[in-house]
Amino acid sequence: MGGRRHNRHCSVTTEGPMRYLAVTCAFAAGLVCGVGGSKLVMRPQTGFSSVEPKTEVVSILEDEVMSIAFRTDKMTLVAQRSKPGEIFAVQVTYVDGQPPQQCKVSSNLAGQLANYATITAKRQLQSRSQAQTDFPTKIGTLELRDRMEDEASAVIQLRASSDGKAVAALYENIAVEVSNPESAFANLEKGCHFLIERNTP
Repeated sequence: MGGRRHNRHCSVTTEGPMRYLAVTCAFAAGLVCGVGGSKLVMRPQTGFSSVEPKTEVVSILEDEVMSIAFRTDKMTLVAQRSKPGEIFAVQVTYVDGQPPQQCKVSSNLAGQLANYATITAKRQLQSRSQAQTDFPTKIGTLELRDRMEDEASAVIQLRASSDGKAVAALYENIAVEVSNPESAFANLEKGCHFLIERNTP
């Protein structure tokens, strides 16, 4: 099955040798549910979507992640591969003119891919302004692309609490505090030095 993105209103499961899609959708006014290949997306037309704890706001099968771009006001890291399940080629560039970094790391991005392929809600935030107030520090943006070339990439804005212990994600019409650890994103700022040190087959 290919990569998938969904929220709590839709689910995709695979059963039996035929690996078929079982799709369930809870329709409400102003909601649209669509299937593109094996990726499921549902977006309210206006306002913020209601999200329950433990919802996978963005979820892509790890082997299907083809590129990750992480951008802050100091640096940009791009990890990409040409085929599902292959190793990643990573390039890191810096705003202040530091020498760029290049490295190759394992297919699970040195054991870190799970932290980025799935973004899980811890609690819902009611508005963008609440996200900015409760999470005043801008971390950067995370952009994920899977192998479905006709689908737009997922671009997630990331913010941190003032003590740096919690992270909020804004994705399309969703604003949530996430279960993903802040350290996962701080580690990407370390670039190839961190990834090579943690590299696993």
